[in-house]
Amino acid sequence: MPTLAVKYRPQKFDDVVEQDVLKEILLNQLNTSTIKNCYLFCGPAGCGKAQPLFSKVLTPSGFIEMRDVKVGTKVYTRKGNIASVKNIYPQGSRDVYKITFSDRTSILVADNHLNSVYRYNQDKKCREDFVLETPELITLFEKSRFKLRVDIPVVDFDSQDVPVNPYLIGFLLGDGSLHNNFGFSTSEGDLLEKVNNILASEYKCCANYVGNYDYRIVSSSCQSYYICYYNGVKYNGVTELERFLKSTKDCSFSSDTLVKQLKVGGTFLETIFPDIVNATIEDNESFLSRIDLGESIKSLGMCEKSINKYIPKMYLLNDYNTRVKLLQGLFDTDGSISLNGETSWSTSSKKLSDDFSFLVRSLGCRDTVSISKGIYKDKDGNSIECNECYTHYVKFPSDLIFCTSEKLTSRIKKRQMEPHKNIVSIDYYGVEECQCIYVDDTDHTYLSDDFIPTHNTTSARLFAYSLNDSKNNVVELDAASHSGVDNFRQLLEESKLKPIGTPYRIFIIDECHSLSSQAWQSALKQIEEPTPTSIFIFATTDPQKIPPTILSRVQRYDIQRITHAGIVNRLKYILECENSEGHTYTFDEDGIDYIAKLADGGMRDAITMMEKVLGFSNHIDIDSVTKALGTADYGVMFDLTDAICKMDKKSVIQIIETAYRNGTDLKQFIKNYNNFVLDLTIYDITGTFDYLKIPKTYETRIKNYTKQDFSYFPTLLNEVINLNTTIKWETMPKPIIESTFILLCSEA
Repeated sequence: MPTLAVKYRPQKFDDVVEQDVLKEILLNQLNTSTIKNCYLFCGPAGCGKAQPLFSKVLTPSGFIEMRDVKVGTKVYTRKGNIASVKNIYPQGSRDVYKITFSDRTSILVADNHLNSVYRYNQDKKCREDFVLETPELITLFEKSRFKLRVDIPVVDFDSQDVPVNPYLIGFLLGDGSLHNNFGFSTSEGDLLEKVNNILASEYKCCANYVGNYDYRIVSSSCQSYYICYYNGVKYNGVTELERFLKSTKDCSFSSDTLVKQLKVGGTFLETIFPDIVNATIEDNESFLSRIDLGESIKSLGMCEKSINKYIPKMYLLNDYNTRVKLLQGLFDTDGSISLNGETSWSTSSKKLSDDFSFLVRSLGCRDTVSISKGIYKDKDGNSIECNECYTHYVKFPSDLIFCTSEKLTSRIKKRQMEPHKNIVSIDYYGVEECQCIYVDDTDHTYLSDDFIPTHNTTSARLFAYSLNDSKNNVVELDAASHSGVDNFRQLLEESKLKPIGTPYRIFIIDECHSLSSQAWQSALKQIEEPTPTSIFIFATTDPQKIPPTILSRVQRYDIQRITHAGIVNRLKYILECENSEGHTYTFDEDGIDYIAKLADGGMRDAITMMEKVLGFSNHIDIDSVTKALGTADYGVMFDLTDAICKMDKKSVIQIIETAYRNGTDLKQFIKNYNNFVLDLTIYDITGTFDYLKIPKTYETRIKNYTKQDFSYFPTLLNEVINLNTTIKWETMPKPIIESTFILLCSEA
């Protein structure tokens, strides 16, 4: 279901709120056929989104750090699709928050980051999706009666050939020995049969029983890699001949020794078996093309002790089926299913534990890892600590066949819910260097640390489609990721072609300020002497970066911020339309008025904020807006200001302590208070609420301040600005905040 901002995006000029002069000029050109060939639309920038530079981003070659992402880098979206990074936007140093989930995974996001979350509203019996900036997410998390969740995506990588059967690799990593002699342990007959079938059908070896459920994978030189003849009788493999010889005479020798004697002859065998000269050996042609398992495992670099085991990267970054077979081998050996259906898997290798997490999370599983010290008892019964044990408690999707063991599959319980994970805490992390990326996908998401999905960043398009009578012959170029002269020259060549089926070929160049100087130079002649049937529409949020030689050759139109009244009327119109479709939304004038003030001239922001409020409550008023959007609690702001004006130090301390105990981020509290005192100062200058963020419902409280109070507010504003700067880098800002306000009360 589309968001309200998308649903009510302007489809024709009549839908555009205000911008009357711009609409009149463009419509007049349309009606009088006085179309120009080059236009420049300038408008304000949108919102940002950012993560620290050391955050991880999932690409087809695995996770890379955010700092290493380049324009053109391929990344995975929340839906498992691959998309390209179209642009990168450094954000400088920003406040960063740590969002922790129920499976103990976490993600670091900046204060302006857009977070994709949802909740299952048990009242409405439906899923509600939200895209929230971090402060808004914090507020919703604290106020929502229902758990906030994030999707667990399934991703797929390109298929690639692997040297060893993926199930066998998982099996050997689980209960196998890969250090000196290749072997494994199992007490389950069905698993032994499955592994032996793989060994026999794909490799030149098989499993020989050693004892105590232990099996050794026997070297090919001792098995049916050879055909032997002895006294005219054919023996399929050296082992078969060995058994016959030992049955005829009480003697002891190895299969390897027998092979050597058969190949070159020797006095040892001639002494024991005088007619050994009649024995011959030859290669078994049907086995010559089969893979040497030992060499293949060695080529993967897997011959490690248990504590150093890991999954080769080519298996983790492979197609869905390969990873499922690998998981089955791992879980059949080291997996466990309790009587109540809880699924877990364990290992003593830290690297293998990390690789297992990557594997199951890429398959859409919820994976919670617990770390404890392993303990065993010596011969005297004493408990001895050994290596750490990593236990994974995994919730699998219902359609994922994660094991094949008869013992385990008999315990699998039918699940009612698919895997999901909830937000359990959001904590301030500190200040970090951040950047955001723009992903070229309709979903506009990418997968960050531990496969956690996260978000990334109209008039020109309306005009373009109007020019072509709503027919599509429009080429859109994002200059942010195609800024070079070659990209633009190719577009210029296309502009010389005559359109088919439409009056014009129209080229929209978004973020045109990113074009290189060479690209602009190549465009000069085409802009000055354009092809009559080609129209260029440039769009930018940063017109001062465009060369003057270009500005003088285009028709420039500046899109203005929408007035407060225009936003209010549009929001009311949307509510009327929604109610006509069966909704029961209601509102107070003060609530709509407050949303319009917070939008600061941005219609899309206003609609998005209103939708967030409607997700919290069907009635829009000051209280629901404050709670849903996490805006400043003006009652507390007034109380703090009253206490300072009255020099009431005790009340000041109580207000700060209450905010702290309620979990309020004190740094954000002081930023909000800074804006609040600024509003009080502006009100003293203008005497009206038109320029304030403070809702008009607080008019009585503002008028309670005396002339002396208002004369003090500029001084208070200066002190709060300095306080904001002082606490910016502090991990424990509370003592400094309390000290500052106590001193303010003393000086007030």
